[in-house]
Amino acid sequence: MNSLERFKKYVVGKEFNFQTMIFKGKFTLVRVKERKLNYFVHTAYGEYDTEYDLTVNLNKCQWWALAGYWFEPVKGFRRGKKTANAGLRVIIDEEIRSMMKLIGDDNGIGKITIKWLHEH
Repeated sequence: MNSLERFKKYVVGKEFNFQTMIFKGKFTLVRVKERKLNYFVHTAYGEYDTEYDLTVNLNKCQWWALAGYWFEPVKGFRRGKKTANAGLRVIIDEEIRSMMKLIGDDNGIGKITIKWLHEH
């Protein structure tokens, strides 16, 4: 069984819960696409020449409001959507990378596409 097959078997379709000081919620990894690079990338996690492009459904997302409570809007972020998506990509990268370590996959994570389920 190669890395992509293990990744699809154990990681795709699973729901992940996350909580940081700013965000908390749930996401499901729905699709993964393997992309072969023409070069090696050297990072703190090691070196790789294959990346996975991920598509994630964000099932639930709340963030800590300045008023002192967890806030979940009906229509998602408005003003800070780019900043929020960047922060969520870091969280998703860390969660998926930890699962990749468990299954022994040493490939990298490339583009992460986040789909908000309440936006059409």
